[in-house]
Amino acid sequence: MSDLTNLSWEDFEDLCLDIAKYETGMRFSAFGPGADGGEDGRHSKGDDLTVIQCKHYVGSSFDSLVSAVKKEVKNLKRLKPKRYLFFTSQLLSKTQWDKLKKILDPYLLYDEDLWTQKDIEGALRTHPDILKSHFKLWLSGTAILEKVLHSGLEEFTKATKEEILDQVKMYVTNKSFDEALSKLESEKVLIISGPPGVGKTTLAKMVSYKYLGNDFSFFAIRSLEEGFSKIGKDKPIVFYFDDFLGRIELRKRSLSEQDSELATFVNRIKKSKNARFILTTRSHIFEEARLVSDYIDHSRFQLAKYILDVGIYTRRIKASIFYQHLNVSNLSQKHFAALLEGDWLKTIIDHPNYNPRLISYVSSDMPEEIEAVDYPEHIHNILKKPDVVWKKPYRGLSPKSQDLLITLYFSNQYGASIDSLKKSYDKVHRVISIHYNQPLGLNDFEEAIQILESGFIKIENKKIDFINPSIRDFLKENLRDLNLLSILTKDIWCPSWANNLWKYTDQVMGYGNEKRGELALNFLEFSHDLDTVFSNLPSIRKNTYSYDNLSFIKRLELLLNWWYASEEVLFLKKISDILKNNSILLEGSEANNLPYIYYMVKSSLDYIIEEAESLELSEDTQGERFKKLLEVKTVMFSLLALVESRLELSLTEVRDVDEKIALKRNIDDHMYDDIKSIVYNKIDNQISQEFELVESHIDNYETKDELLEYLESLKTLSSVSEYSYDDAETVIEDRINNLEEEEVAEEIIENVPTYKSSEIEFNEDSIKSLFSNLIVPV
Repeated sequence: MSDLTNLSWEDFEDLCLDIAKYETGMRFSAFGPGADGGEDGRHSKGDDLTVIQCKHYVGSSFDSLVSAVKKEVKNLKRLKPKRYLFFTSQLLSKTQWDKLKKILDPYLLYDEDLWTQKDIEGALRTHPDILKSHFKLWLSGTAILEKVLHSGLEEFTKATKEEILDQVKMYVTNKSFDEALSKLESEKVLIISGPPGVGKTTLAKMVSYKYLGNDFSFFAIRSLEEGFSKIGKDKPIVFYFDDFLGRIELRKRSLSEQDSELATFVNRIKKSKNARFILTTRSHIFEEARLVSDYIDHSRFQLAKYILDVGIYTRRIKASIFYQHLNVSNLSQKHFAALLEGDWLKTIIDHPNYNPRLISYVSSDMPEEIEAVDYPEHIHNILKKPDVVWKKPYRGLSPKSQDLLITLYFSNQYGASIDSLKKSYDKVHRVISIHYNQPLGLNDFEEAIQILESGFIKIENKKIDFINPSIRDFLKENLRDLNLLSILTKDIWCPSWANNLWKYTDQVMGYGNEKRGELALNFLEFSHDLDTVFSNLPSIRKNTYSYDNLSFIKRLELLLNWWYASEEVLFLKKISDILKNNSILLEGSEANNLPYIYYMVKSSLDYIIEEAESLELSEDTQGERFKKLLEVKTVMFSLLALVESRLELSLTEVRDVDEKIALKRNIDDHMYDDIKSIVYNKIDNQISQEFELVESHIDNYETKDELLEYLESLKTLSSVSEYSYDDAETVIEDRINNLEEEEVAEEIIENVPTYKSSEIEFNEDSIKSLFSNLIVPV
């Protein structure tokens, strides 16, 4: 049966009010926390007053409950209700029930008005709609928990069953939860945006839990390519893409690549009956992306932006979050008592640096040297200087442990397999130790893991990840030593690791830094293997590459960036080697980006030709610079031919209408007129077939909305080509008219709980009253 221990005092009150509404047919007004005067809910009609009192004393002694009930009798004498309903989460014996009944006489009109744990559980069986609307209750059921654990969500988030229950207990339901469910159900796509630490991932998980309880499966994607491999299945599925803008550079070209893929994926989600898509991003990145990108606010790219900002947390919600974390912590009564002294609670809850991540940290990780009486000041110090959370512990680590955290930072942001992390660590630890003359041990990797586990990292399913995202935030700001970054470039084995390191290093240095070329040359030895390490890591789909094993296009870009920084022609020759590898076919979005590779090479070639001609005019053709320019020019002409060949080969793989649109636009934007005609014939044939085969294609669409969405895609395709959509529009409209009935979208999420926000001022007395519940009566 459902476990009432998962409910907070406020959750329990909401549950009791819902039960009372179902049982009596009355609508009850709810009150906020604080001194309630004996009323947690009331219904009044004329002189008739019905009062509800709720005592969430599960885990407390019966004597404590009796003491609290006796205090309520004074309020009852004053209120004089016609009917009084009393709810407690305790499981009472017949003797205990009789004792409470005697205390509350004559205010209990019926015996049934004294509700205990057993009665509440019976009501939930009788009224399953109530259970559905209180997700903390049904999530605690064994069957649902097992489903969550095997859904893929917790494989991704590395949580155990106990940790899931703790997360649910600590979660404070607020209006963002209801709005997120409503937005996701209506739009099928939800973006949760906010600054680090405000609870984006937590909200995404709670929404996912809700869908898991409605027979959806879960799939966390690390790239859109992974999502394409799963979408279109008959089984309902929730896709989750964490920090989707955080791993691309906020440049127009980088975003346009991501946009075209994302637009295609979003359109497929919208066309699917059984798919939902949840994304998270940091708010400042999203807003910057909107300024740079032409697509994010485009009318066809309808992303349901949902901002989760700590600013929308009312004082009441922030207090409840802090209370919930303390309530499930292992802190002592002395710690709670110290918080109730003076203005500490107000100071902490109203602090400008308050966010759930820091609250989670100060509620769960208590240094032994901090006395209970000093606990409030300890929290305040953390809020004043959040960086101190990790700075002191990090500096206290041994070099081998620091090296492991550095290695993990430049690995996959979703965690690294133990095997791949060890390979990278062995190289990183070796070059750093040699440079700084530090000792090397055969078991340094294993020993570092033992030191860091639980404190900095967690291990689950043979993968290692940071125990808290704030560690990654800390390292991002504290690894900016160019000398250290230079050391790291000297021995690398993994392409994605090299890409992450270069992007970070390049951001730290800036484009004008003289050391860019020198650092780029450090990658030269590693680049020799970039055309041979495609198969070192498992691929997601046949003939494609996994997220860890850097994709075809990303390798070309990386090599071009190294050439830009260093002008080393060997980087260009390695691009040639990769382009000549025809054993791997490019799919969809990969092919869409080839026109930009062409543009990058052609633009560089124009500058090379211009400089070479300038040297010829000055008759300076004997120097090393001129010879180098001629070599580069020859290689670049060869690269252009290879890109053209690759693009022609890949065109046959582009089948989706949105991919055709993206490819056509990229060809128009990035390829020169002298080459357009060569590839235009093939892409023109692809577009022509799309319009010619409309009658057969619409067989794949069963609803009016899906058909209209397809028509919009064809209109866009028409706008970037010379083909009219008039005939296609007629065919699609006829199909819509012939549908026997409009499909009514089935509401997947039923009985979404309504956030019951109290408009009563949440003042200092209310805060004290709430946190006083942490003190167990003697």
